[in-house]
Amino acid sequence: MAVPLCVDLDGTLIKTDLLFESVLHLLKKNPLYFFLIITWLFKGIARLKYEVATRVSLDPATLPYSNNFLSYLKEEHAKGRKLILITAADKKIAEMISNYVGIFSHVLASDGDKNLKGENKRRLLCELSGEKKYDYAGNSRHDLKIWSSARYAIIVNASHSIIKRTQRLARVEHVFPREKKAFFSFLRAVRIHQYIKNSLIFIPLFASHLYFHLSSIVNSLIAFSAFCLLASGVYLTNDLVDLEVDRKHRTKHKRPFAAGDLSISFGVIAIFIFIMTAIFLATLLNSVFLSILVFYFLLSSAYSFYLKRKLLYDVFVLAILYTIRIMAGVAAIQSLYSEWLIAFSMFFFLSLAFVKRYSELYLSKIENKYNILGRGYHVNDLNQLSVFGTVSGYVAILVFSFYISSNQVTVLYRHPQWLWLVCLLLLYWISRIWMLVTRGLINEDPVIFALTDKTSLLAVLAITVIVFIAC
Repeated sequence: MAVPLCVDLDGTLIKTDLLFESVLHLLKKNPLYFFLIITWLFKGIARLKYEVATRVSLDPATLPYSNNFLSYLKEEHAKGRKLILITAADKKIAEMISNYVGIFSHVLASDGDKNLKGENKRRLLCELSGEKKYDYAGNSRHDLKIWSSARYAIIVNASHSIIKRTQRLARVEHVFPREKKAFFSFLRAVRIHQYIKNSLIFIPLFASHLYFHLSSIVNSLIAFSAFCLLASGVYLTNDLVDLEVDRKHRTKHKRPFAAGDLSISFGVIAIFIFIMTAIFLATLLNSVFLSILVFYFLLSSAYSFYLKRKLLYDVFVLAILYTIRIMAGVAAIQSLYSEWLIAFSMFFFLSLAFVKRYSELYLSKIENKYNILGRGYHVNDLNQLSVFGTVSGYVAILVFSFYISSNQVTVLYRHPQWLWLVCLLLLYWISRIWMLVTRGLINEDPVIFALTDKTSLLAVLAITVIVFIAC
């Protein structure tokens, strides 16, 4: 009789941990479940898995499978080999995935009383098949005991140290390496390219003409670093909250957490480190800056968990988050707040927030979808969004023109008349952005688009030169 191939689930068949997936799903439904989770944990890990599994419903079609390994399993199944899914995940979830994949003859899993992991799994396999009479596919240090009693070891998504340890105690038949390097996946997840948005913190430094003041420069750099770290923490939080939605998205399913290239547990630890480091840097400045940083985090969290799904709330929150960066820059150098700058920022970034939503909705329309998944907009809103966004952009430029005409401008600029050219450039730029997005030529964050658009970069360069001439 052919030797059965016994397959682990978490980290092996799929590239994620179903307990963390389930807990995250449960906390999204109601954060107060956190206290029940602690109670269940005291009753044992098997009981925790059972209680969580009875309250969540995961979609097996969207989970990140180890595609190369799954193809191998399907080939073995086609040859008539007996495949057994044996996992520490709860039986309800394991059977759901087994039914979806359709290649396993048996499912062995945790049942609420016994956690089928490590020695418990090895003992059960030896009872059912016998010592050295089964092959086993796994990925972690907990599988070393099972491999020691297996005929052949199949290693999937494991680290180099696990591969070496396994080779010393078992005969390795196949190694399926990780499809992507964790380090590069981490760099993608923290969105380093998005740090450019935090350069708004330097605007008060230049607007106040303190660009040669050493202490102000240092404080601005500390503030910039704090916001970059905090932003990465927020992006990671957002990715974890949006796992289910991202996996159904045309492009976002490739994000590191959605694709299973980074583990949820790693994400939680990274979020904590990023946020704590950002707060530490904020304490090096002043209490006002720290308060602004904390408010930014709370508002970003509210956006990630709730407000992003609410009609119009989302775009106004995005505009506020951009403006908060400017206010943080003011606090960092302990300068005076400019009502003109704050008003301009709100209207300008509100326009760009509408651009972002319009581009997402436009893509949904092309894909014959009625709305944006996880958002409060319908394709019928496209015309209205373009009106809101264009008007917001023009009002921002109107605010800037009023500033040029005010008495305040003569305090900072010797030749303020040159600033009217900035008005013209801004009018052209905002008009062009809206022309492009309504034609479907912008399908990403408009700020990121501007960084790769030659016309936008030339406009920024021209504005910078004009401002220095005006000084």
